[in-house]
Parts: sequence; structure tokens; C-alpha cells
Amino acid sequence: CRPRPFDQEATDFVYVKHRVLQPESGAFNLISPCHEYKSFLTAATLDRTRLQAKFAREVLKFAIGCMNIRSNGTIHFGVADSKESTDYTHGEIIGIPVEEKDIYVDTLNYIERCVPTDSSHVHQCVRSPRFIEVMDQKGTEKSFVVEVDVVPSLSIVKNKVYAVRLPNFKESTNKVEFEKKQVLRRVGASTNPVLEEGLSEFYERVRHRDAQREEAERSELHHRPESCQNLGRKLTMLMMSGKKLIEKDKWFILVTSKFKPEDLGKVDWLLNMNMFCVFDLRDQNDFTICKQILPKGTFQVIFLLTSPVEKPLLYTFNEFYTDMGGHEDIICICEAQEDFQKWRSFAEGLCGSQTVDDGCVVGMRMSHINATLQQIQPVQACVRKHLPVFFKGTCDLKTRDEEQMYSLEILTKNHCEETSEDFIEEEKVNIEQQFYHGGKVEWLNFWLAEHGFVGEVIKRDAYQEVSHLLNDVLKPNSAQRLVNIINIFHHPGSGGSTVARQVLWDNRKDIRCAVIKPSNTVAIVAEHAVKLREYDEKDIQRCLPVLLLIEDSDKEYLDDLRNELEVAIYSRKVQNETCFILLSCRRSHEPEKKCRESPLMNVSVTHKLSAQEKREFSGKRKDLEDKYDPDFILTFVLLSEEFNEEYVKSFVEHLLLGIEDKSVTTRLIRYVALLNTYVQGSFISQSHCEALLGLNIYMEGFRQHEFEQSLSPQARLVFLHLRDEKTHINSISIIHPLVAQEILQQLLRDQQTQSSLAMELLHENDLFEHRFGRFEYQSFLKDLFNKRARIIKGDGYDSAFAPLIEHVCDIEKNPEKAIQLLEEAFQQFREDAFIAQTLARLHYTYKMFEQAEHWAETATKKQPNNSCLLDTKGQVYKKWF
Repeated sequence: CRPRPFDQEATDFVYVKHRVLQPESGAFNLISPCHEYKSFLTAATLDRTRLQAKFAREVLKFAIGCMNIRSNGTIHFGVADSKESTDYTHGEIIGIPVEEKDIYVDTLNYIERCVPTDSSHVHQCVRSPRFIEVMDQKGTEKSFVVEVDVVPSLSIVKNKVYAVRLPNFKESTNKVEFEKKQVLRRVGASTNPVLEEGLSEFYERVRHRDAQREEAERSELHHRPESCQNLGRKLTMLMMSGKKLIEKDKWFILVTSKFKPEDLGKVDWLLNMNMFCVFDLRDQNDFTICKQILPKGTFQVIFLLTSPVEKPLLYTFNEFYTDMGGHEDIICICEAQEDFQKWRSFAEGLCGSQTVDDGCVVGMRMSHINATLQQIQPVQACVRKHLPVFFKGTCDLKTRDEEQMYSLEILTKNHCEETSEDFIEEEKVNIEQQFYHGGKVEWLNFWLAEHGFVGEVIKRDAYQEVSHLLNDVLKPNSAQRLVNIINIFHHPGSGGSTVARQVLWDNRKDIRCAVIKPSNTVAIVAEHAVKLREYDEKDIQRCLPVLLLIEDSDKEYLDDLRNELEVAIYSRKVQNETCFILLSCRRSHEPEKKCRESPLMNVSVTHKLSAQEKREFSGKRKDLEDKYDPDFILTFVLLSEEFNEEYVKSFVEHLLLGIEDKSVTTRLIRYVALLNTYVQGSFISQSHCEALLGLNIYMEGFRQHEFEQSLSPQARLVFLHLRDEKTHINSISIIHPLVAQEILQQLLRDQQTQSSLAMELLHENDLFEHRFGRFEYQSFLKDLFNKRARIIKGDGYDSAFAPLIEHVCDIEKNPEKAIQLLEEAFQQFREDAFIAQTLARLHYTYKMFEQAEHWAETATKKQPNNSCLLDTKGQVYKKWF
């Protein structure tokens, strides 16, 4: 690691215990200091008199040696010297306890007694001791490296040779005595006396040494400053990872400390960054980083140094550097060189000076950083977001207020207006193509179409139906409830979610609209929804209705949310008018049947197209095929063919021509097809796929490209690249469940059963044990073996067992294989009680009652108070006897 900058106070400089300085050195160019190390571990524990005598002896011996050869130098106490200690590496930072700094400072009073004739010269050349703190995360006692700099300026030492009487504490007399006078000089990394026979020559060459010192000082004075570094380019390159803009989907972790008041208005660039979390280290207490599981390359850590660096910030850097396996995704931004000093001294010991220099931007003003980064953001900072208000005006939605309603994705009147022109030109083709390949519709799809950058998004007939129902609900004096529900039931991949979002998009300027984010309680959602309704309105009796989109929730959650909202509205004594409309969008295998059950508030979206829709889809398909390869707008093509069974079969047959059955990519296709066939909404993270394919992609700029290039042509066509809203993990699935089913059937043929493929997947440890996205992957895998189909969850039927298990029992006619699968799953999932329950049920279904009893006992032993498991145990005995 690097030593403290020579002859500088460096109050923000630190050493880290057990790091190693460069070896001791002799004179180089007289200006670059020579270095000498003393562990001083034993001496530091001595009483005041003995300690001062020892310290003065070492300091003056080194100082006189430096002064006589005219070289700058630093002597370090608390750093291992190979001569003194065999337990440490030479140059290793150890640190010594310092109870009273005055003991060391006052030691310089020895100068008068040791160099009586030239004491003023020595005082001018020898700096006061400096105390550099030694950081030790494992230790609790404070320790320091004590350093003394020697600066023999020519104006002081010219024509002089210095002799010294070194102090020595004599135990026999119990007092400090002074040795005879001697002339010392630095020879290599040591300080040695000039021998009697060499003294005359040493005196004669004093003018030569003075001339060398004079030349060295003149060179230092006229040293050419470093050329101005292009910090703006360096900052943008680090933030963009080599791309033209900051990646829209990349997540950032910000670590910072206390902001100066004048800097708070210069950080607008932070407003439009995807912040995963912020560590605000204003206090001085150590803390443990909450380790988040994010795949390497999907995020970047920014250390924004806005004030003198304290220990918590350094420990945080150490944690990130260790966990992330390097400095690649960490950057440091700092305006003031003095604030950066302690950071540099700490970081260099971990990753080396070159890496620190390459990953840090130091010296740019905060205002310049702000302006520079705003130029490369995909969206503009500081664009005010607008909401409609009751009296047909507009109010500003403040970022802080929006963030407090975190369970809602609020759709504003000017949504997407902040999108930069560069981003539009760069990404509009990708955004459109991703949608028609099967990706979920984004607000940008509507915005780009609305502004003529891409073609219009087709509105299915269901859009008009939902719009009519919504208008009826919004009519004044209508006999409606305070909270109304409109349901959209849709075939998977038929465009139901697109219809729902089109309705929100087209109503965002007249009523308040939001999407309910997953995994929030009804109480939280209701609280935020009420806050959105009343936001910046004077009278809670006169507020615009709020349209809330809720996707793929069960009926129970929907009813609970309705009740919670109604209670909140009643408590506010709002008069009889519609306050909320819940637009529920759910997958269903029988959407038309659902529509018939409640025709007044239910709408169906199916794969079947009306005559009008066929005309629109035909024209759109022609336009898209003129722009894109038809293979890359597959889902749109399939929908325009109404997912006709024969068309899907023919498409898959053509797709699989020439596929390599034994390749790893084909194995991956089989695994994804199996999951997508049986587990609704399942996916495999890209990180898992890379592990299976044996890819080691360290450069984020090439990550997506390298992954896609590793796939076979067939995989590139049928895999849909996703980004999960809850976990922010990139993943893949097959473009449509019907395509997944057909792929699974055609790839397996008569060569392999689904049960054997499932067993193979269960033992694929590259996937099962992979760290990133492990929870989601293992949840999908467990559902494959243990989750029953439910009509209310959008499945086609209610099943007694997981559909895969029923397939093995009924289609493969192999209940024993189904039992084997579940037994293996029980072991893989750490003896899960509910898999044991399923084994008990499966055994008694086939009248294997003793085994059923064993598995029921196993389940209840693991969760003895679970009523469902106890019921299964009772069913075993009921059916047995």
C-alpha cells in the first residue's frame, strides 16, 4: 500500500492493519523520501523516560543520516522491520498504542542535548511526529503509526556536516546517557556512522551533495504539472459501461455521507437513477451491510464522497469489494482532493493504485457532475410530473410524495415525456420489437406510438367494452358503489394485459390512474390509494376517481382490497359517488365462461379474433413484416393466426428442424418448456442459464450479447427476455405457454418421458444451487411437483395433485415414478413438510396405506400444529379403515 503523502498533515489519511508498505529504501532523487520502519511494539509499552529515549535515538539517528546526504526521509514507528520481528512481513502495518501523543512530540526536546551546536538546523528539518490511525475491523483497541518526516532544505543545511550524540537509557545507572559524537549517513536502507578514515573525504564532498540537492529542489520547483485529465469523459464512460447512455434497466446502489447544504441543489441526476438502495452514512457507528442478491453486472455501486471520509464508509467499501469479488462495478465520485485522501489510502491496499485511479473521478465540481450526468441519462431529471385535478387543472406530483405511495406505479398526465431524444433513437426499434415478440407492453410503447415514432398499438374489441363499462361507472348519479370492480379475463398471450394498460393510458389525463405493485398488503395499498385520490385536492368530497389496475391477483385479495377501500371512504364520510375502480386483469383458460357469469362487469379476451380484429391484425402484420424478420415478431404472428393448433404445431416443427438434441442449449429449452407448460408465469433467470451453459461473462457491456450468441438459433427465436418487477432479475421464458407445450411434446417424442426430464431437472445442480435468483427458481421448481391447478388462479381445471404428477400417473401410467419424483423432491427441498403431505395423499390414493401413514407422520412431525397436515393424517386413517 501507499504511505502517507510526504510532509503533509493528511488528517484524512489512514492505514489498514496487516497491509504492507513498499520495502525500506535509500536515497533516490533526494526529493522522494527514503523510508525506515520500526515495529516499536515493545518500546511503545515502556514508561515515559525510557520510551522518549528510545524514540529520540531512532528519530535523530535517521534524521542526521538524511540531513548529511541531503535526502528527504520518513521514519515509521508501528511498521514491521524484518530485523526486529519475525512474526510479521517486512513493511507490514502493525500499529502501536498511543495513550499520550505529547510523549512523542516532547521527545524533540532531546535535540538540544544531542546536537547542541546545530540544534536550530535540526529543529527546522525534523517535522513534529504525525499520528496516522490504523484501522482494524477485528480489533477494538485504537492504534497508530507514528511518523516523522525529515526535510533538509538546502537553505538550512548548505555547507554543513552534522554530528550527533545519540541518547541511550542505561539500566545499570537508571538514567539517560549520551554516546560520543558521531557523523551519520544513509547507506541504502540503513543509517551508518561515517568511519574515521572516511571522514575527511565525506567533508570534502559536502559541496557535491549540496549541488545535487540544489538541482533536485530546482527540478521539483519547475516540475511540469500533469496535463488536465478529461474527467467529464471518464465520468460518462464509467457510468455508461461503454454504452451511449446510462442503461435504463441498470440498478444503482448509492453510498454517501453528509451533504453540504449548498450541494443539495446539485444532485438532480440522482432523481432518475434506478436506485436499488441508498446507504446514508452520516453517523460514526459501524454497521453491517444488508447483503442483497443481485446478479453481477446488473447493478453498480456509487460511492459519492461529499465530506471527510469516516470509518463506516471505508468498512462499507471493504464489504462491497469483498462480496462483489473486485472493483469492476464500483465507482467513486469526489469533488475535493482532501476528502479523497483517506479513501485512496484505504482502497489502494485492497485493489492497487491503478485500479483506484481508473475507477475514481476526483476534482469535478458537484454542479459539473450534475450537468454531465444529466446529459447521458435516458430520461431527463427534474421534469415535473403532473396529475389531473377535480376542477380540470393540473397539480405537480412531487417525487418525495410519489415515493411514499410505494405500492403504486402512478401513471401521470405527462408520463414518459422525460424520455430523451437520444434514448428514443437508440431504443425505439428494440422496444417495439420486444413487444411484438411477446414481451409485456410498456408505457413507452403507447407513448412512442402516440408521438408517431412507431406504429399504433392495435386496440382489441375488449378495449371498447372495458371503456364502455368504465364510462358507465363514471357517470354522475349512477347507482354505483363507492368501489367498483371491472374484470378482464384473458387467455395467456392474447393481449389482455395490453388492453388493461391501454385503458389506463387513455384515461390518465382525466382521472387518476395507477398500477398496484405485487407483494403489498391490502392495508398498505388502500392507504396509498386514498392518498393518491386526495393528493393536492382541497375538498375530499370533490376528488377525481382513481382507476387501479391489479394483475393476476386472486378473488380473495380483490374483495379484501375493495372492503378496505370502502371502510376508508366511509370513515371520511364521502358522499355517494364512485371513488375507486379496480380493473382486475387475470389469466383464465375459460374467459368467455367467466364473462357469462357476470356479463355486466366482466370482459373476455381470447385468442379468437373478430372480423374487424382480423382485418386490423392482417394490416399490422404486413407493416411489421416489412420492418422486421417475421421470426422476431412471433407472438404477434401467432396471435394473428389465433394460436391455431395446427399452425402452432407446424411452426414448432419448422423451428426444431436441425436442432442438436444433445446440446446444452437444447437441454435448456427442454427445461424451460417443462416449467412454462406446468407452472404459470415461470421463468429461469439469465444468471442460471449462464451457469448451465458454462459462461463466465465479466464485462457487463458484452453480457447480453455474449449470452444471446451462446444460444442456438432455435433458442434465440423462442426465448423471451424478461425483467422481473419484484426481483429486478433478467430472465427467460418461452414466448407463449402453448408454444412451450408443443416444444416439450416434439422435443421428447418417444425418446424421453416428462417424468424422466423432471427428474433430470431436479438433479441439475448448476441450476438448483445457483445463488442469484435462487428463491424464485426453487419456488417454481417446487410448484412443478407440488402445486395443484386451481380455476380461481386462472388454470383450466381443479386438480388433486400438481398437473405434472397427474400426467405421470394418468398419461404415463406410472404412479411409482410419480412417487419417486416426489421423494426426490422431498430430499432436494430439505425434507419439506408439504411435499411429505403430497406423498401421503398420493400413497393413499393408490391404497398404499402403510406408506401413506409414514409420510403423514413425517409431515406432522415437522409441523405438528398445522391443521392441513393433521387433516391429511386423519384422511389416511379414514380411508384405510
